[in-house]
Amino acid sequence: MFVLIEGPEARLFPGRASAAGYPGPVTSGTGHVNALRKALLICVAPALLLAVLQAALAAMAGTSPERVWPGVVAMMVAQVVALIATLGCVVALVRIGMGHEPERVLTATSAALGPLGWVLLVLLAATTITWFVLEPGAGVGVLVFSIVGAQAWFAFRAARRILDGAAEVADAPTPRG
Repeated sequence: MFVLIEGPEARLFPGRASAAGYPGPVTSGTGHVNALRKALLICVAPALLLAVLQAALAAMAGTSPERVWPGVVAMMVAQVVALIATLGCVVALVRIGMGHEPERVLTATSAALGPLGWVLLVLLAATTITWFVLEPGAGVGVLVFSIVGAQAWFAFRAARRILDGAAEVADAPTPRG
């Protein structure tokens, strides 16, 4: 149930041990594992970058955190959605490690990432409108930081394209010599 990376090729080891007591490598799903690993990194990057921005914003606020709170909340919304996308990729890697069919796992993960981008945009719009109503003076700040958080949408699209590309390669017919 773990992935051992050796050079450019990843080898997947299932949870069952062989007669010698060690798991045997399964190399048929390594392209899928690599695609999921790339998608995982692409999904976790916005969450980490937003955390750095939130920390910098809090540090610059000094003694008046009430001025930056709306912007931090908007970025937290985007960060939570990015972490949910990351969790979806982790679950997909675990499912492949447990022996599920890699093509189906890739297709399901790609399908799950599709609506997350739109969920992100709707939640950020709702957050922006709520802050405009509750604290009109913070409206421009929350709008700017909502736009910063909305850039995670591009990461979800990129991750989905990688997964769709790996699934298409798996479905392509192999030439016979």
